Amino acid sequence: MMSVFMAKYQLAITEPPKINSLSQIDIIEYGANFTINFKITRGHNDDLHQAINVMEVACYKNGEEFQMEAGWHKQCQWDKTTNTVSILIICATDTDTGFYQVRVKNWSGNRISDPLYVETYPHSETSRDCFSLRHAVLSSRSVRLEWDIPRANQSKALIYQIVLQNRAWKEKLEPSHTVKLSTVVENLHAGTPYYAYVQSKGDLVGHRIEFKTHEERPGAPPSEVQCEAVEGSTALYCVWNQIPLKQRNGEITRYKYKYSTHYEPWGFNFTSVEYILITELEPVALYTVQVMGCTAVGCGSAKE
Repeated sequence: MMSVFMAKYQLAITEPPKINSLSQIDIIEYGANFTINFKITRGHNDDLHQAINVMEVACYKNGEEFQMEAGWHKQCQWDKTTNTVSILIICATDTDTGFYQVRVKNWSGNRISDPLYVETYPHSETSRDCFSLRHAVLSSRSVRLEWDIPRANQSKALIYQIVLQNRAWKEKLEPSHTVKLSTVVENLHAGTPYYAYVQSKGDLVGHRIEFKTHEERPGAPPSEVQCEAVEGSTALYCVWNQIPLKQRNGEITRYKYKYSTHYEPWGFNFTSVEYILITELEPVALYTVQVMGCTAVGCGSAKE
């Protein structure tokens, strides 16, 4: 006779850690640094374990995650000893107004904190403790940047590092240096958005600004234009690919297309999409179709 013994085990039910805001921030003055703190606490039955076991922490502003990247004026830091997440804002600007959140992840899943709303308001010139960065776009390829000496360092000679990043395809330019309070950055891409900020020795970082260079005509035509006759009609259906990002030189607002036989003058029209149906053509005729992209400045070269 065989006896069967069954053992029953009850697993502890765990939840993602909870997140409580330690900050009660309403309004912050422009030019003032501030820190938002969130405390990570244990989830349900998580006290059965020695540690909270948080595997990942992320910080969000207005629903979008921002990275812990050195040099930017926003930084997210996680202290594993105190289980506190700090969002540091250096030199508050109007772009810092918004709601901030923290997301944590462990083996049980994800949890995101309630939003903490922060509003910033204009600073007085005498209380500014960081750079006041200004810009003037000079052309489609250059920008002039100017800034003030930080109040805390007015008696010191500083070397300034200027950092730019292309927002369109995330290309970071090689930083430049100067002892002056202004610089002209050249060899930029036309019609392209950029971030810029200035820092000095000791990683004193000014607020980040955004600008866009002036547009030009596209530097290349759309690629792979393909047309085929529509069966049972005198129409052509044509499609093409977008202009490569680095050669758009601005926002492509529309496409100009031209069509003709060897014995007819060119007909043309515009479209906002990457395809077109050309109707009312001559029957049994060979047509040439050209397509070109257009920015606010004008249209570029054509692709057949």
